[in-house]
Amino acid sequence: MASSGSKIAKRFHLPARLAEQLATAAKQQRRKESHIAEEALEAYFNPAEPDFIQLENTMAVTLRKQTRAIQSMQRDINLGVETLAQFVRVYFGNTFPPNHEMREEILKGAPKRWEAFTDAVRQQIVKDVPYVREILEDEQ
Repeated sequence: MASSGSKIAKRFHLPARLAEQLATAAKQQRRKESHIAEEALEAYFNPAEPDFIQLENTMAVTLRKQTRAIQSMQRDINLGVETLAQFVRVYFGNTFPPNHEMREEILKGAPKRWEAFTDAVRQQIVKDVPYVREILEDEQ
């Protein structure tokens, strides 16, 4: 086995694609192709230990972003629920109960109204514009 400071000449063939990439990298970095090949072989045979501190920091940043996004969605949901609750309170507070004949008519039309409501919600979701943000933009 040769000492760590000595170098041994090797001759091998590369696929044309790799040879082009090697030549391009050497030209861009202004280094010899043999140095780039040496570094690549060194990395292949002696992989570096992962930088766990950097990995942990990256994961922490990603987790914080996701946490903020979840909190924002929770605020949107809570505001939507409160808005709906206020609407229901106002509606029931200002609407007289229907008489018996009107009640039967209302119950017959309920499936159609439910379909219209669910279609409106579906369209809102497809638009990807949160209801809360839409209300806030309307107020400004």
